[in-house]
Amino acid sequence: MPRAGPVPHTVTRPTELGGRHLAPGDRVMVHWGSANRDADVFDDPDAFDLRSRPGRHQMAFGRGVHACLGAALARLQLRIAIPLLFDRLPALRPGPAGSRTRERLVIARGFEELHLHW
Repeated sequence: MPRAGPVPHTVTRPTELGGRHLAPGDRVMVHWGSANRDADVFDDPDAFDLRSRPGRHQMAFGRGVHACLGAALARLQLRIAIPLLFDRLPALRPGPAGSRTRERLVIARGFEELHLHW
């Protein structure tokens, strides 16, 4: 049975990745969630700002055989429901930084808790 989630890979020859030296036998793993927080792409990768995320760079729905089955519905919600929500609640904004709790999963970087103020 195939494994779910990221699969670690073993380095086979001396390699440099992102300025770090990797030796044969080192283990590495690709995480989609970190692609959405790349400091080389985003000015403030840890900030939660819906307007700052260029669409062509986002990796939230995966790619190829790992593409999310719900991506079309999510994109429809983003195009219709989210703007409607902000039209009806124009003062809606995230709560203070302390009111946000990130999920602790290694493979996802969403919010477990995100308080909104209106």
